[in-house]
Amino acid sequence: MIWAFAISILIAAGFLLYQWALPRPIPGVPYDYDAARNLRGNLPEMLAYAKTNGRLRPWFTSHTLKHKAPLVQFWMIPFTKPMLVLADYQEAQDILLRRTKEFDRGQRGADVFHGVVPNHHIAMTSADPRFKRNKELVRDLMAPGFLNEVSAPEIYSKTMALVDLWGLKAQLAEDRPFDARRDIIDAAMDIINAAAFSFDGAMTAITAVADHLGTQFRSVLPRLDHKIRMLTDSELRRNFSRKDAMISREINKSLGRLQSGDGTMTSALDHLLQREMNAASKAGRQPYFHSPQISDELFGYIVAGHETSATSLSSDHQDVQAKLRSALRDVYNEALGELRQPTVDEITKKNVPYLDAVIEESLRFNAPLPVFGRETTVDTVILGHKIPKGTQVFLPVDGPSFKLPGFPIADTMRSETSVEKHWGGQWDAADMHLFNPERWLKRPEDGPVIFDAQAGPILSFGLGPRGCFGKRLAYLEMKIVLALVVWNFEFARLSAPFNSPEAYDAITTMPKYCYVELKKLH
Repeated sequence: MIWAFAISILIAAGFLLYQWALPRPIPGVPYDYDAARNLRGNLPEMLAYAKTNGRLRPWFTSHTLKHKAPLVQFWMIPFTKPMLVLADYQEAQDILLRRTKEFDRGQRGADVFHGVVPNHHIAMTSADPRFKRNKELVRDLMAPGFLNEVSAPEIYSKTMALVDLWGLKAQLAEDRPFDARRDIIDAAMDIINAAAFSFDGAMTAITAVADHLGTQFRSVLPRLDHKIRMLTDSELRRNFSRKDAMISREINKSLGRLQSGDGTMTSALDHLLQREMNAASKAGRQPYFHSPQISDELFGYIVAGHETSATSLSSDHQDVQAKLRSALRDVYNEALGELRQPTVDEITKKNVPYLDAVIEESLRFNAPLPVFGRETTVDTVILGHKIPKGTQVFLPVDGPSFKLPGFPIADTMRSETSVEKHWGGQWDAADMHLFNPERWLKRPEDGPVIFDAQAGPILSFGLGPRGCFGKRLAYLEMKIVLALVVWNFEFARLSAPFNSPEAYDAITTMPKYCYVELKKLH
């Protein structure tokens, strides 16, 4: 009798514990009923999606489409709060720009970077006292002076090396496609190396650690995944050590330049060390040049510059390519008449609206990061729903509002600032799924065609104080690279299997195949 009673108590306790552990939905926000009755939540569905599609990021948009709602919830990790997906540009803009006291960088985003660059500002919340100091440390790296005087010439020089290489490959290929992936990756790495360290040459360890960082975006528990990999992968540990040793050597070289030179700073690292000198002098302390903050900020600068600053002109859009080349020739007419390359000053200082439009449409159509994450720092409201503090909110940038018609939302459901202060146009639902740079151009009756950066929804680099720090560098690199490759080559239309649109998730979204068939024009 006693045993039977004890067993009954255990069964009842187990049932209550099971019920307690089940996911608890936020009232009123759509969700999968089966996921709410499963301790693993949506995790099995997400893993199956990733296995079938080879990537996870598009799942967030697909979840909103499945429920036909702009705000949905899901459970990625057992025994945690529900997470949200908000698929609406107007509300996303409001959250990123105007509701920063209610929303900060998401914990998952911080976790992804924590293992590799724990002392980089991207792995910190805005309330972290280190965040402000780190942003001050790197402030000069996106200043117009540094970009134009240091970054732009290096981008130009390395792009011309790529042009020379592709000219030779085009000749050897004899009108056949070749794989350009390695060339593009190496060129991007050479560009950012030179700007970061003031030296040339690829860095195997840096690339290996960056590749490891890319795997963290596909991990459900990135902090744990990083620790396991570091414990079990001796080559990864060696690459971390090599990366740290290389950065330490370059710091010493930069110090030598700064202490013995004329004060001219020729690299990102020079600027970081000068900032540390100034901060130490102001605080009355000794400078700490080999600090984890300087090392991580420098490594983050290299990885971000390498990963997010490349764009591509699809060979499927022959009309766009021809129109862009014509626009470049019209503006860089002196270079055309003198049978020479446009100079770096011509590219960076002369206005080519159609070039800006092609870059912006490429970013809209193939965003480097198709989803951003934020976390509620207080109890708040999204689209009329009460959302508790500590809720992760994912903001897709490639679905409704961007390339698909947005969900209808009454103003009464929106936040006050969203209704009163939102800006920018809206895309025509009839063609928003198509690649069309013309959507970014305005044609005033009494003036020339102009590029309109606010023509419609785009969030490729985020917005607000936690938007992508390297946005200006990315645009500069895209402008120079795209101008020079289109000036020098005609990209032939590729047939299957060379024109595959397949992609995979790394730090950014990367094409699975990257073939080109080129005809040298100059």
